[in-house]
Order: sequence, then C-alpha cells, then structure tokens
Amino acid sequence: MTLPAAALRRLVLSLGLLLSLLLVGCGDTPGPAPTAIVSTATALPPTATAVGPATATAPAAATATALPPSPTPAPAATVAATDTGVPPSATPFPVLPTVTALAASATPAGVTDTPAAPTDTPAPLPATPAPPAAGTPTPAPAAAGEIVFVLDGALAIVNPDGSGLRRLPVTGALSQPRWAPDKTRIAYLVGTDGAADLWVVNRDGSNARRLTNTPGSRESDARWSPDGQTLAYTRTADTNGDGQIDDRDTGEVWLVAVDGGNARRLADGLDPAWAPDGKRLAFASNGRRTGANPYGEANTIDMINALGQNRWSPIKIPNIPQDTSLVNPQARFNAGTNFLRYPTWAPGNHAIAFMAEGHSGLIVTASDKGEHPTLRDFDYEGGYGHVFWSPDGTRLAYEVFPASGIDQVAVLTLASKTRFAFGSPHEGNSAVSPAWAPDSSRIVFVQGTQSAEATMAPAGALVVASVTDPAQTQVLVPAHAGDPDWR
Repeated sequence: MTLPAAALRRLVLSLGLLLSLLLVGCGDTPGPAPTAIVSTATALPPTATAVGPATATAPAAATATALPPSPTPAPAATVAATDTGVPPSATPFPVLPTVTALAASATPAGVTDTPAAPTDTPAPLPATPAPPAAGTPTPAPAAAGEIVFVLDGALAIVNPDGSGLRRLPVTGALSQPRWAPDKTRIAYLVGTDGAADLWVVNRDGSNARRLTNTPGSRESDARWSPDGQTLAYTRTADTNGDGQIDDRDTGEVWLVAVDGGNARRLADGLDPAWAPDGKRLAFASNGRRTGANPYGEANTIDMINALGQNRWSPIKIPNIPQDTSLVNPQARFNAGTNFLRYPTWAPGNHAIAFMAEGHSGLIVTASDKGEHPTLRDFDYEGGYGHVFWSPDGTRLAYEVFPASGIDQVAVLTLASKTRFAFGSPHEGNSAVSPAWAPDSSRIVFVQGTQSAEATMAPAGALVVASVTDPAQTQVLVPAHAGDPDWR
C-alpha cells in the first residue's frame, strides 16, 4: 500500500520527535549548563595559585570562595610583616636591623620576641619568628636596659636597639659615665690634663653636682655600691714628682656619699670593686715602684670592708699559675707576672677575676679567699685591661692589648673555654670599653680605627654584639662615641 506524501511526512516527523525524546531522557546530549561550570573552574586557579600552600582541587575551590573578597589584604599583611620586619633583621645582622626595625616602637626594653615591632598589626608578628629568618642557631632578641655613653663631648643615652638617642645637657671633658643601680642617676668624670673630678647627675640631665674637688689629682674608675648610696673610686696624684699624673704614680681608694658628703680615704691602692653584697671591696694594692719598673711590681689583690677595716691580701703573685701551656699546650713559657689589676666580682659573691701584667698578660680567676687560682687566658708579649664578669656568671669580657697595637675586646665562656674577640689587627679596627647587657646576652663596646690606652677609649663607633654569635653586631652610633655603660 502506498501512503500519500502528506501522511508519509507526518510519520517521519513523529518518528524524529520520538527519537529526540528518547535521547534527551537518556542524558546523552550535552547541554549548555556544563559550559557555565567550565567557566567557573577556569576562574578558580588564579586564587589557588595566590594561596600557594593549597595542593588539592577541592580545598582550592573552597579557599577561592573565601579569598576573592579580600585577595590582597589578608596575605599582604602577613607578607609585609614578614618581609619588612624579619629579613632586614636577619640578612644584614652585622648592622642588626632587627633592632633598627624595633626602633620605631620607641620601647625596646624587655621586648625579646618581636623583631618587627613597627608593624601596625602586632598580632601576626609572634607567628613570624625571627630566628628562622635570621638563620642563626641562637636568635638575637632585643636586649633590655639603656646605654649611657659620651657622645662628642656630651653625656648621651640610647636604647640597645639604636632607638631613643638623646643628649643630656651635660658637656665638657667627660669620661667614664656609670649608671646607678636603680638608673636614677649617672656618675661621671670631668677633667683634662690628667686631673679629673667626680660628678653625679640625674638621668634626665638635671641637678648635676660635683662630688669631689681635688686640683692636681685624678679620680677614676668610679663604682657604685649595690645600694646606690656610695661611690668608690681611685684617686691618683703626682706622687713621684715628675709633673705628670699617670700609672707611674701610686693611688688611693676613696669613698664618697652620693650627695657629696662623708668623703673618706679607704686604703692605698687602686681599681676598687664592690662585692655584690656591698659589705666588702676588692682592689689592687700599689706594690713597689722602682727605677727598673716605675709602673709597679709585687703587688696583691686585697679585700677590705666598707668601714676601712679587716684589710688582707688573699691573692699574691707567687700563687698565680705562670705556665701558659695550661691554656694552650703548644705555648710553653713563663708569663713573668709582676703586677695585678682590675679585680671584678662574680655574681655569687665568692669569686673574682682579674688581670696580671708581665712578659705576657694573663686573665685569672680565684675564690675570694685566694683559693683555686685558675689561668683563663694569656696574651703573648701583650696585656689586658679591665675585666668584667657577666651578670649571669657564665662569661668574662675583657680588653686585650696585644703586641700588634690593635686593641680588642674578648669574650670567654668559662664552662666551654671558648673565646672570640672583636677588633681585627688585619683590618686595623680596634675595640675597647666593653659593658654587659643586663641579661648577659650581648655586650656593647667602642670600635675605633686605631689603638687606645687602657683608660682612654677612642672616639669611635658604639657597637652592640651578641655573645653567642659574634657575627650578630649592630652599630648604634657611627662615630664620636666612648665609655659606654649598660644597665
């Protein structure tokens, strides 16, 4: 049977419609919706790339949903704190930008874990640790306290991070400023041509007052009593009549009250040092002056109470080890000690360190009764200056005057017997006048470009350095600084 053409067309259309419905119901024909999904997927990868740590696709999508509203602020704040505060503190640590970054905070004291304090968002900073950025085994936290020093003929104070530098209205021929134990006052010397008097001023520069007035004499090495009420110092006059006041003259140990009253001679000698309990002082006796040795010989380290009583000599030269191989097995010679100087007390009140002069200089420790004298360091044909025990009792810092003429500051760790020094004979940079940070983590010293006498610090750069990593140093003041004290 032959269908009419019109009927045949209707049959074909019906079959086509039926086939289309069957195909759509089976889901075999892609629709436009997946195209929209593809475009959404291509928008997500940039966000996932910005996040960085995300590695899975699903978490990346979730992160992308949260981050686009603020793609820059959240990560940028963290990155800014890290990149601005930490790398400068770590990479050029010889200039200690850790501290430079802290300077903007204007409050360095006690902050030990915030090397990027200037940021406006302090909360993220603890999560950005300085030690990893510094790349050092021991981090160099901001040290507490303040440093007083002489800056271009004026008393000045600076924070140990380099911030807060201020000059006090005290000028002249100044030297040896020393903090009182409570930091309310500063003792210092004023004088020229070998003569100097002792003064005290409030920490803000007010109420400067003269404690001694001794024309023709020189006061030096003033030391505060632990209670802050009395100053001990050395008075030196032209005892040999050569028209000069120098180390060829004998000295006297004097005490004076902080208000200038009750000045009294305690004993003949020099370099007084208060015991931590304030009951005794150690000092070097004058010994003998001879034509062969006008600078003195055969003296002792003596003890005396603050009333000038019960003086005795627990440390004598014959009892001091002279064999330098005790420090260096390859250095077998006799030190030839003939004079002792600069006693300093251990925090525990029962031991002292001092230096010994002779053919070669020695650094020695002993008990306060003179027992167990121990050779700690020596300098062949050289010598030493002031010695300072760290507040925690673990290290010694001292001035080294080697035969090269380029002075150094050495730091010796007593337990491990390890030693390093600042100042380089090869580079011609000297280092003098060390002072400990209150927490024993760092020292401050003066770096110059030439050698210096033990009692005259060169006007150079004021430098703070770590005692656990000598590469961590910072120049606080680039020039014209001298005689720092840190408390």
